[in-house]
Order: sequence, then structure tokens, then C-alpha cells
Amino acid sequence: MANKKTRGPDKAKTNTDNIVVKRQEDAPDIVKQPPVFTDDSSFDIIGLGIKEENILYLCDTSGDVIEWDIKDGKLLKKTSVAVDGMKKFCSFYYPGNGMFLLSTPAKNTNGSSLWIVNSTSEREIFSEDIRKEPQSVAFGCDQGNGSLVIGALNYQCNGVLVKDMNSGAEKKHMTDKRKFTCIALHKEKLIMATGDISGRILIWHDFVNQIRPVKTVYHWHTLAVSSGEYLYSGGSEKVMVKWRLEAIRIIDSTNKINRAIFGGLVKHDPIRGLEDGESKKESVMPTGLVFDPRTQGIFFNSQAGFLQLFDPLRSSMIYNMDIANRNVLTDERNTIIGNAEVLRVAVSPTGDFRKMMPTAASFSEDGSLLAIAFQDTVTSWDPMTINLNTTLSHNLIEGRS
Repeated sequence: MANKKTRGPDKAKTNTDNIVVKRQEDAPDIVKQPPVFTDDSSFDIIGLGIKEENILYLCDTSGDVIEWDIKDGKLLKKTSVAVDGMKKFCSFYYPGNGMFLLSTPAKNTNGSSLWIVNSTSEREIFSEDIRKEPQSVAFGCDQGNGSLVIGALNYQCNGVLVKDMNSGAEKKHMTDKRKFTCIALHKEKLIMATGDISGRILIWHDFVNQIRPVKTVYHWHTLAVSSGEYLYSGGSEKVMVKWRLEAIRIIDSTNKINRAIFGGLVKHDPIRGLEDGESKKESVMPTGLVFDPRTQGIFFNSQAGFLQLFDPLRSSMIYNMDIANRNVLTDERNTIIGNAEVLRVAVSPTGDFRKMMPTAASFSEDGSLLAIAFQDTVTSWDPMTINLNTTLSHNLIEGRS
């Protein structure tokens, strides 16, 4: 549990290897001129959208959508999307495909109603119970066929409504009592991100097709998450956090990350006691990079006691090999327990014996002897020095002595 008196993250418990934090102390002004309002303040712009490279949409509180040519400032078209009985609009979104999303004050709650308006100005209600904030509505997930998914946060029941505009599939997702504060959808993939008042970010996978989609939790903010995109998040701490989503993380029961896999590769944790000074490089990758002439791959450290072989031509891992053959030990309350580590690697120019390939191998019970079979020949080796002790042959194969 985080200390409620703390306004920032607990640095002792936060794994900063997985986030990139940047604080801008002296940001320049973007807007050089002050805003201008009409005398009665009745003409306010509630949203903008880019239709094409040179076409700009804007909408005001009265529901008038104006289309402009960005290059010469020429007004191209003006359309009213006002809904019967509704004289004020709260927000405007342009997801593409000639479609608009507009919200109006809800009739019976303090939330808003979200409307879908198509290219022929036909209107369809998406929901009459949506949060008012602009970051409560998102769209995206175009998977190459012009598809579109719309997501919005419920006002009263604290849920997420999603709808696939192509298939018509609708889902409503909920978690615990922590209220959602913002939503974002991936531009192409079926991935949704939501933030809540506790500072958590939830990543939802395949949320349109699954009743209970898989969720991943990211938690750095101690205050409510107010925005997020691709995946950047910001909250009341005045800090922008950039998250790495392409890594696979193995997490224990205390939510501590034990292992991270980046693009198929396994990250080697630094050997404790060697993190500083001249030994830092030895701590991170004690074996270095060792070239394997047979596979054209590269050997280097994986998790404690393992080696991984990476194929640089295909940018993929060939295999992850257990060298130490030991269980990974965890620290005790007041004691740091080390694990067996691979420190040195050497690869011979030819994993053979007299141009014969190995067919079987076995260690003695005490590990002091290694026997390797090559067709009709059995060899005995000292595993510590890699010296050949003796050779045994038989005559089962015709013509060989």
C-alpha cells in the first residue's frame, strides 16, 4: 500500500527501468494571441478535426460544423447537426469516414448524451449516460478495412462502453469501485487504455470480442490519471510518463517485476555487488557477446544461470538455455541471496568428434565425468577442463573398428 501522505511515487518500490519520466520546467508559450469571444460568449468552439491534409472541421456550441480550407482560409461548407430540443453541445470529435461524434447535456443526469452523426446528417444515439470531459470519449482500432471502434466512459455506473461500428458488436466493461477518468484507443490494434482516480492505467486487449478481456496494470501516478495516448500519461503530479508496452513482464505476487522480455530477448538483471564502478559492465553482461560460427548467432547472458542465442539476421532468439541447472532463489527478509551466474562462454569452431556428430550425452552422478556418444564411439570428458579422458569403440557398424 502506498503512503497516502506521499504526493509522488515511492522511489524505493518503483521499478524505474520500465518507465521514462520527463519533467518540463520551462515550456515555451504555444499560443501567442489571447482568445476572442463574442459579446454574449455564445460562439465557442468545442472541437476540431482534420478531414484531409488541407481540410479542417470545427464545431461550436450551437451544433454548426464548419469546413475550412487550411491553406487559404476559405469556408467550404457549413452544416447544422443540431438535435431536436437540444440547443447546446458540449464536445465534438471527428473519427473519420465522414462521421461526427457530438455530446449534449443529458436530460436526467449531470452527464452527457453522445450522438453519432453520419455523412448524410442522420443521427444515432450512442449513450445517454456519458461523462462530460473530452477525454471520456475515444475512437480508433482501424484494422485495415476501414473499421472503427468507439469507446466512452459511463457517468453513473462507472463502466466503459465500446462499439464496433462495422459489425455492430457492443460491450460494457467494468472493474472495481475506482472511477475511470480517461480513455484512449490504439490507432490500429484492438487495444484500449483507461485511467482511474487511483493513478492506475489499465490496458485492455481484444476488448470488443471478449466478455472478460485480458488486462494489464501500469501504476506510477499517485493521483488521478487525466490523459493518455500511445502510451503517454499525465496526472496532477505535472509529470509526463512514457510507458513501454512491447515488453513481456513476469510479475510475482507482490507486483514486483522479476523478469522482462523485450522482443523475444530476456533481460539479464545486474549481479548485485557489482553494479558500481569498473564492475558495472561485468555485472550487466559478464559473458559479453560471443559469436557462434555454426548458427551465425550470438551468445550472451539471459536470466541468472541461463544463456540465450540470438539470430541477428532474423532479429529473433534461437533458444534460451539453462546452464547452471539451479532453481532461482529469492531473497530473505534481511538477507540477499545470490544465484548461480554464467560468467564466461567459449564456442569451438566445430558443437563434432572425428567429423562425427554427437548422438547422446550423460553426466556421472557426482558431475565429475561427461560421456558423449558419436555414432559407434563413446568419449569420456572432464567437464571442468573439457579434456578428453578416453575413447571406447565397438564393431556394430560394418567396416568400422
